[in-house]
Amino acid sequence: MQNSSYFHRSFTYDQNPAAAKVFFQRSSKLFEKSQENSSIEVLASNRVTSAYERTPPEIHRGDEDSDDSTDPKSINGQDHPGHENSPAHVGEPSLSPYHVSNAGDLEKLARKTKPNFRIFFLPQKHAYSRLQVTKDLYDALLKACHVFPRFNECICYLGVKFSEDEIGPPLLKYRSLENENGTFRGFECAYVLRFVEFTNRPGKEPWDLQQTVIYNRYKPPGKNACSTWILVDASKQVRAVLDRYTRQFITPALSNPFEIHLLFLDMALTNWRPYMVDLTKRITDLASILAKFQQATYELISNRVLVVSSEDSASETICFDDRLKLAKIEDRLIDMLLVLESSAETISILSERYQQINESLINHSTGINSRKCDTIVAVFREKAQEVSYAHKRADALLSKSRGTMKLSGNALKILGEESRSENTAMRQLAEKSTRDASAVKVLTIITLIYLPSTVVGVIRLTGVEELLLDTVCGPINLVRRFFADGNIFKRRLAFLRNIRSINSNYVGIVVGVCKSYSTRRVDGGAYGCCLAAYHKEKLKITVARINGPGTRE
Repeated sequence: MQNSSYFHRSFTYDQNPAAAKVFFQRSSKLFEKSQENSSIEVLASNRVTSAYERTPPEIHRGDEDSDDSTDPKSINGQDHPGHENSPAHVGEPSLSPYHVSNAGDLEKLARKTKPNFRIFFLPQKHAYSRLQVTKDLYDALLKACHVFPRFNECICYLGVKFSEDEIGPPLLKYRSLENENGTFRGFECAYVLRFVEFTNRPGKEPWDLQQTVIYNRYKPPGKNACSTWILVDASKQVRAVLDRYTRQFITPALSNPFEIHLLFLDMALTNWRPYMVDLTKRITDLASILAKFQQATYELISNRVLVVSSEDSASETICFDDRLKLAKIEDRLIDMLLVLESSAETISILSERYQQINESLINHSTGINSRKCDTIVAVFREKAQEVSYAHKRADALLSKSRGTMKLSGNALKILGEESRSENTAMRQLAEKSTRDASAVKVLTIITLIYLPSTVVGVIRLTGVEELLLDTVCGPINLVRRFFADGNIFKRRLAFLRNIRSINSNYVGIVVGVCKSYSTRRVDGGAYGCCLAAYHKEKLKITVARINGPGTRE
């Protein structure tokens, strides 16, 4: 049974409604809103000085007597001048740079340049920011380059985000371009390439997980030749790969696109080895400390730090942060396994499609060098084996990390028990403080209610009120009674006896009152008597002379 054209288009070209809805919802976080910050960098050959019209310079091309036949229609890309016999050194740039910031400039550039080899760079400030391209400019790019809508699925989860939402990228999207009779006319594909990069930023993890979205539309050399590349958030390494590759060609339009795909994959796989070496060193350093825990002495200096010391080595510390480090390493290894699975699928699909295309071209062409075709197949196989081996190493490292996690159980158990004991003690203290605070609150309320009435009652019952009144009014009444008596000398001895029986403050009050009366010339002798008593009893000096009685006013 034959497939319908609608079925073929639905699974190779169009987005399904659910994917289109997700892309529409993400568009506000994906694209730049300001036209001023929107820009696309383009590398292309213009129409006036295209690669087809240039005269190759006189350079050494190796063995000039090679009998290898060539066919420019071959997809192997090694059967045209300037590839196998190309110079070993890097030549001059073969592409001209352009910058476009709006849809009108993009349309003009599309008319000015040939589609035989063009590279579009869509920039992104950092991994968690918007693409520095407006939605209108992006739509114009897809229309000008005839990009299939399934490319949107690859960039859907870029843009504004606060964490890594998707570690494993979507699988490669591939569409074969064929005539009605099934003749190969080209292909287009899109995929996400994930890799680690050594950033060594201060205070942060030295390795970061990066990504680059790659789109390629290819048609073999001829009347409608096309080799279009769209790279979203291309790293410096990706740009360097492209620049070095295109400089090797007099005619980049005749290059094999699968060679570029392999160069991208090789670049992405390169950093996994030093990355695993760094993770292995971290795990080994921590495991060496934990391994000697059983034979060493330890000292608990806090609920989070344990000092391990032995006779033949220096002291080391173990804390809860070490377990967190192991957990982070384990998470990174799991992410690595997921990314390697994605890379393996990308290599498998590209290798399979390349072999299908090559077999189709061999069946419709003559003079194809199968040995040169097998070179790319061999490289694909080599990269697949490299991914498989990296996957096994990551599995082994993950097992080692989990073993180290178990090895840390005894040390961390001690820290955990100490932490639980301290937490229990702090909780008990908090509960006791709460109970004490409640009791103090009750006592305060009771005191506020009963203290005023208690004070008033005590004053009434003990006669303190009369005592206080007598303290103030007593000296005045005493002096007044003394001066009211006509027989001053008869009462003087009793007055002085009373003066001796009271405190100095009382005597001071009496003296003051007597002074006041003496000033008014009531009885100067009384004032002298009081002053003499005061001096005799408190200051121990000679009694002053007592003046005679005066006249009452």
